[in-house]
Amino acid sequence: MVATARSKGRIAWCISPVLSGVTTVYRVVGGGLRERGWEILGVTAGGEASAKVDSRFAGDDLEVLAPGNPNVCLAAAEFVRWVGERKIDLVFCAEQMFTLAAAPALPARVKLVTRSGTITRRSYAMAAACLSRTSKIIVETPRQQSDLIRDWAVPPEKCAVIPGGVEIETFTPGAVRDFQGSLRLAFLGRLDENQKGVMLLPLIARRLAASGVEFHLDIIGEGGDGDRLRAAFGSANLADRVTFHGYLPRTKSIPLLQRAHLLLLPSRYEGHSWALLEAMACGCVPVVSRIAGGTDFVVEHGVNGMLCPAGSAADFSLEIEKLSRNRKKLGDFSTAARGTIRDRFSLDRVVRDHDLVFQEALVQDPFEYTPIPVSEIRVPKLPGAAWRKLLPQGVKNYVRTWAERFERSV
Repeated sequence: MVATARSKGRIAWCISPVLSGVTTVYRVVGGGLRERGWEILGVTAGGEASAKVDSRFAGDDLEVLAPGNPNVCLAAAEFVRWVGERKIDLVFCAEQMFTLAAAPALPARVKLVTRSGTITRRSYAMAAACLSRTSKIIVETPRQQSDLIRDWAVPPEKCAVIPGGVEIETFTPGAVRDFQGSLRLAFLGRLDENQKGVMLLPLIARRLAASGVEFHLDIIGEGGDGDRLRAAFGSANLADRVTFHGYLPRTKSIPLLQRAHLLLLPSRYEGHSWALLEAMACGCVPVVSRIAGGTDFVVEHGVNGMLCPAGSAADFSLEIEKLSRNRKKLGDFSTAARGTIRDRFSLDRVVRDHDLVFQEALVQDPFEYTPIPVSEIRVPKLPGAAWRKLLPQGVKNYVRTWAERFERSV
């Protein structure tokens, strides 16, 4: 292991920081690991990966290799050179293709740890793409672990379950939350229809208004479907019931979550939503899609929140209406939601578990293989049906919604 007397080791954290839970892990968990003695070097490479980087989340510690170069193999070769130059001990891949392409060319002493961030076949395929070269795959829920073992031939000992967590003291209950006043709803996340199902929000709002529920919805986040979402609320004559805040830093989003009664999360698929954890830590009650092994790993239906069938505006609006008319239950759920995060999802535990996984990886014997020359680097072919690319996005969304109800990833 290459390390200084004060360093546990040097980690290349491969990521293109954007508004996402993956970036949250990089920032908060990476920060905690630095405090425990790890040297964390954020890195991305190649035109496609570097083009995704959002400067608001990248920070000064992110190194961008081969910016603008569209050739993944050349970007991977540059990454291999960089790993040697920076004397990297461990490469941590958060679903970055240039990292997977580079893996067979990395020195044998360099350990590879990958991460599966969502319950999808593509996420699983990327995490398991270099299985013979991978020391550990980090997942956030037991379902992800069982899926990888069953469907991707991952040995159980190679899979580490590390659920997310937040620093509970940052998310104090909202003193301004009024359990007797108009219902405050919140959405926190990327404005993306394909994964987050945001176009269900105006349908839910329309049903609530028709039922006579007094409410206001705060939408915190941005994304490619933002304009479409605004237009849908306008067409439904509900523009006065919603406020679009765009992206907000934590210092500004937390007060809104402390004021809100309910978090709406109508996703079609998730891994382990860090937005969900943050909202619950504020005492904001989740009304979310039931994602088997995902949201139901955090939310206990009828105890600390409500779980609804993915894609069903009727079920979402019905559960919200019930809670609107039973404010005592709403208050009890709020207390239970915060207690769930305090007892099960602390950031200290997340950092400690990553610390142990990385330490164990470094003491493993090097893999017995000969690294390929960088000239032989190839982009790995991920398994998946070619016909999927031919389907309209709406059809894929429909299939994904119904597949999740049968607890199958697509």
